[in-house]
Amino acid sequence: MGDRWKSPDIFVVDSEGNEINAFKNKVNMLRARVRNLGQSPATGVIVRFKYAPWFTGLDPNDLKEIGTVTVDFAAAGSAGAEKVVPIDWDLTNLTDTNGGVWPMPISAFEHFCVKVSVEFNGDTNPSDNNAQTNFFDVPTIMNISSRRFMVGNPKSFPVTAQLILDPLPEGFRAELQDFPVGFGQNFRLNPGEIKVATVVFTPPPDLAQRLPTTDVVAQIELKVRPLTTSESGEEIVGGISARLAKGNPAKCSTICFRSPQYWLLNLNWLPRGTVLIGGVNFNTPVSTSNIAAIQLALKGGSTPLQQLDQEFVAAQLNVNFAGGGAVTTGVLWTNLSCYGGRLANFTPVTLSNGFSFTPDSMLKDLFMQAQLAIRENRTADMLLLANLFALLNGNDLLGRCGR
Repeated sequence: MGDRWKSPDIFVVDSEGNEINAFKNKVNMLRARVRNLGQSPATGVIVRFKYAPWFTGLDPNDLKEIGTVTVDFAAAGSAGAEKVVPIDWDLTNLTDTNGGVWPMPISAFEHFCVKVSVEFNGDTNPSDNNAQTNFFDVPTIMNISSRRFMVGNPKSFPVTAQLILDPLPEGFRAELQDFPVGFGQNFRLNPGEIKVATVVFTPPPDLAQRLPTTDVVAQIELKVRPLTTSESGEEIVGGISARLAKGNPAKCSTICFRSPQYWLLNLNWLPRGTVLIGGVNFNTPVSTSNIAAIQLALKGGSTPLQQLDQEFVAAQLNVNFAGGGAVTTGVLWTNLSCYGGRLANFTPVTLSNGFSFTPDSMLKDLFMQAQLAIRENRTADMLLLANLFALLNGNDLLGRCGR
């Protein structure tokens, strides 16, 4: 179950740049990854950071401002179009109630939500300028765990509200406490009113013996509808997420990766599916029945894009040959080190966008960064990615795996 209210582009790091959780009674090093998707440079962009204790349905004005950072961005596809924006997030005042806006101090809460907005006068598409993430501190395997959160009405009129809990996997339970109603039951919220609820999560008793293969994340959403007929519409106005158990996927779910040279000799036996070829079909996938385009890509060439296409197309054919969508999740979430050889121990490879590959990186990261490098025309990264794919595919003409 994925985390609907958590953005991978908002995170906290330690002094060495490693991503960690946020902590109270500490000045946290908060970061936001921001991208310019426009075709023109953007100068003087304001990146605004706000936060509140775990909540659903608060008015944006009820969040406390952490601060702003002014940043310049290059045009999309250029170096400098994506930046990680830093700011200090001070949670040392445990008595902070945001001037009385929050009904309890931050010491009463263990989860926090951070919202990041981007403000630029020349922006022609402001709809994608906001993101939020939830920071929570739940252990990998938990016993009964309770969490407080705030429930607010962001509307200018009274509403009938419900807290909706998404279905949990078998054995996991969630119960509302210190609240007048349970999940799915109606309660009233006046304009700007904020209530505090406690949710108690209980895992199955044998969780330690049968770990889930993916993270178990509880999703709670606030659904509201107007009390009066003068207003109309029912909508979700917010939500929270909590990880109840950390997934324990099989570390190695490998398939056979064959070389571009092998596929070039077996064009009549290409698997069904699609492949992304840089510079072809406006950088959108083409069918593997397009043998002419695939043949040209597999031949490679002297340019960085040609070399990346050669190895990346071969890698995609290998995944399609192994079953495509039926195996993609398990295969792509496998560490590169699982394929042995030089992939088991190589010096970290850092791309121009700051992403760094290590043996512990997953195959999905390699595929994703290849797609981004092609679509953003980052030629400086194409050879680095091609070399990693070459270690995966090998160069054996007979189709022996990774040789």
